[in-house]
Amino acid sequence: MKIIQANINIKVTEEIKSKLDKIKLHPREPYHETISKLIEIYELLDIIKKNTAKEIESDFDPSEYLEVIKKIYYKL
Repeated sequence: MKIIQANINIKVTEEIKSKLDKIKLHPREPYHETISKLIEIYELLDIIKKNTAKEIESDFDPSEYLEVIKKIYYKL
């Protein structure tokens, strides 16, 4: 698979830029890495949202949620 890197501009408000700066693990962390991390966390939270919308069955295993929460924690 060939990966093509393209640079594009995304307009954000000063407020959003400030929030992104606070989320960065290091001041020189590129914004695309910060945004990518946020997207991964969103996707993990979406898993929880979809699973909690289902009716809890007798074979429900809460440890599945713990694994998702651990992944979110390590992204932060």
